Order: sequence, then structure tokens, then C-alpha cells
Amino acid sequence: METAAFIDPRGNTRAHARELLVRTVDLLLDHLADAASRTPSPEPRAFPNFFVLPETPLTEDELFERAQFVLRQSRNLAHPGYIGNMESMPTTMAVAGTMLMAASKNNMLAEEMAPFLTDVEPAVMRWFAGRFGLGANSGGGMLACGTLANLQALVTARNARLTNSRNGLWGRQRSPVVLASESAHTSLQKAAMVMGLGTSGVIPVHADEHSRMDIDDLQQKIRRSRDAGQEPFCVVATAGTTITGNIDPLPAIARVAAEHGLWLHTDAVYGGALAFSKTHRSKLDGIEQSDSISFNLHKWAYLATTSSMILFKDIGAAHEHFHVAAPYMNAASPSKNLGEFSLQGSRQADIIPLLLSMQHLGMAHYARLVDTRIELAEHLRRGLEQTQLVEFPGAIDTNIVCFRPHKSTDAHCATLQNHLLKKAEVCLTLPHYRGQRWLKADVLNPFTDEHTIDRLTASLSTWECAS
Repeated sequence: METAAFIDPRGNTRAHARELLVRTVDLLLDHLADAASRTPSPEPRAFPNFFVLPETPLTEDELFERAQFVLRQSRNLAHPGYIGNMESMPTTMAVAGTMLMAASKNNMLAEEMAPFLTDVEPAVMRWFAGRFGLGANSGGGMLACGTLANLQALVTARNARLTNSRNGLWGRQRSPVVLASESAHTSLQKAAMVMGLGTSGVIPVHADEHSRMDIDDLQQKIRRSRDAGQEPFCVVATAGTTITGNIDPLPAIARVAAEHGLWLHTDAVYGGALAFSKTHRSKLDGIEQSDSISFNLHKWAYLATTSSMILFKDIGAAHEHFHVAAPYMNAASPSKNLGEFSLQGSRQADIIPLLLSMQHLGMAHYARLVDTRIELAEHLRRGLEQTQLVEFPGAIDTNIVCFRPHKSTDAHCATLQNHLLKKAEVCLTLPHYRGQRWLKADVLNPFTDEHTIDRLTASLSTWECAS
């Protein structure tokens, strides 16, 4: 049998390649279909010399031993009790689509490297932009992660408002700054650092008791920054904060941005999925006034990591302010050379698993996933309130519930986190917020049900009684 290091285009290694791929699929199915029988968070283990790159090939049995080890050492996202992060198991067609994406290796840099999909992706991005109400001239593109989407949005905003895509920031008398809630994602500080603004180029705006941006403070910070000789050019609203899942007052922020001539970017990396739901879509009212929106699909849209998008109200202007020609590519259809308008050059065709997943489930099913996960989060909140044992950092807007025992220490919270993992088989995370640790439940898993939630609250009561 010839080796199937590559799949021979003449068919000579087809049988061997099929054997390897079938074995891989069986390994995945054995792992995922049995996930509920294992802990949602495995104990770390070592694998001697796992990282060694050998001069001669390992046997296939050795390779699959390593593959199985990697699977078993990963967080068990498919377990119904895994509700700790903004991540969940991918859909079946997201897995299949990712395999197709790897095998076909379309490069979304340019039309000649992905001749069909460079037409498809912009069309799908227009659909998403329309879902957010951005209008007839809107559009966008896919990127690897929300951090890159936020970076491209802020660079485009700077170029559009300060007209410096060619000459840069050098020689400006006033320092450009961005305003964002103190609860906004840290990717904004990273973007500011990369853009030469420094992390201090993001001015934090006070968040209220519910982790939502304070509009009065936003107005004051804009005026103060200008009085201090700075040049604000963008305000960032957040639809779904990373720790508490709260949504900034989008209509009010839009009014302030328009009043001061600022670009409005909405980081809807997480909460953007509310646009799928008729029940909860109104929580995003005002997002249609954004100049740009970032949205992640590997979170509440259940795609494989990573899959994100950046959307613009005026895609023509966005291209104008973020375009560098690629002379090494066919110039016959420059608008289809997506890499010329993207922060990324070469990138994989995430549009394949996106379409297959959403076409397989249908948008009504996605809406039910959003609605039922929020219902379960509200059920959890009510159950926790009834115990009278915990406090919360504010109201909930999405499917995230944060809590901590009254008058507890961070060590106390860590002990409770471990107790819930061991006794209730529920995996929560322990983020740092407002100077202390909170237990965080992100009710995202499609197999989490009321029984799982009730087991969590019952175990909390038992732990308190024993402590």
C-alpha cells in the first residue's frame, strides 16, 4: 500500500487515505458521542515527547494515540454541564464543513485562488449586514477572530474620520482617541496599541451597575478629551460584554456619536446572535445606526473556532479607506480580490462551514437556540436568587449569569467552582471583575437543560450548608 501522506490525484492512495479519514471520523464520533459520560473539565496530564518532530515517520497507531490524547485533554465542550465560556460544541455540519475547507484549501485572498467563493462570501455578508439593518449599501468580510474584526473597524474609522490612510498619524498636533465602556473587550486596547495610539488611546467610559455604558459620562469624556487637546474619532458600543453579557444603550450612544461626528462601531462579537431571534431582537435596537459591526460565529452561532466577520454600513467607503492593491494577483476583477480590502491576506474559506451549518439547521432553529438558552439563563438566575446565598453584578441581558456567595473571598469562589464541577458536573469559569472573582455561567451548550441548571443550584445549597 502506498503511503497517503498526500491524496494522489490519480487515485493511487485513495484506499489508504480513506482508511485514515474514516479512522479519524470514528475517533471524533467516539469522543463526541460519549462526551456526557466524561467530566466537562479533564485533569491535565502529560504525554512524554508529544512535541518532538521526528526525522522518520511515526506509525499511524502512534499518530492516532496522540490524536486521541489531544481530544481527551481538551475542555469537553459537548458535555451538557460545560457552560463556562463563550464557546460551545460546533454543529455537525460545521465539523464537516471545516474538513471540506481544509481539503479544498480555497484561499480567500483573491478570485483566482477561490474563484467561486469570492462571489459567495460578499453576498452572505450583505445578508448579515441586512439582518442588522445596516441598509442597501452595506457589506463586509470574514476574519479569523473578533480581535481582528475590531482592529479593522478602528483602523477604517480612523482613516475615514481623520483622512490619513496614506500619511498616517505622524505630525498630527492632537492625539487621536477612541471611547469605549470600561466593560468593553480588551481587544480595543490591543488595536489601539497596534495603531500607534497606545493602550491609553482608548478612553474608558463608566459602566453603570448593570455593566452598561453611562451616557452622561460618555458626553463628559468626549468634551474633556477635546479640552485636553485630544481628537476623538470613534465610540465603541458593546452588545454582549465578555464577562456579564450586558448590552450598552445603543440608541443613546448612536445619538451621541452623531452629535459629535464620531464613527460608531458596535462590538457585537457575542450578542450579535440576538439578531436571529424575533423575541430578543429588540435588545439590539439602535445597532442599525452603527458605521461598523463585529460579530463572531464560533460563539453563539456554533461554528468551529475561528470564524468572525466585520460589517460596514457603507461598504464602498470602507473599501476606499482600507484598500491596498495586490499586484501579484489578477487585476481583472479587483473587487473580488478580497484580501485587498481585508486586514488578512491569505485566509481559509470559513464561508463553507458557515453556510453548511446554517443551511442545515435553518434560521428558525438558530432562533430557538438563542431563545431557549436565554430562557435557561433566566431560570438559573431565578434559582440562584431563591437560594438567597449569592449576589450578582447586575441584571442579565443575554444568556450569561455571574454570581458569587455573599461576603466571600476569591478563594471561596474558587472552592465553589471546584465543588460544582465535582458534585454537579457543571463547569463554570472564574473571571475577575470589579476587583474580585465571579463564577460565570454562559448558558450556550445546546444540550444543557433545566435538569443541569437545577443540579447546579441544588449543589450550591449543599455546599453552603456544609461550609
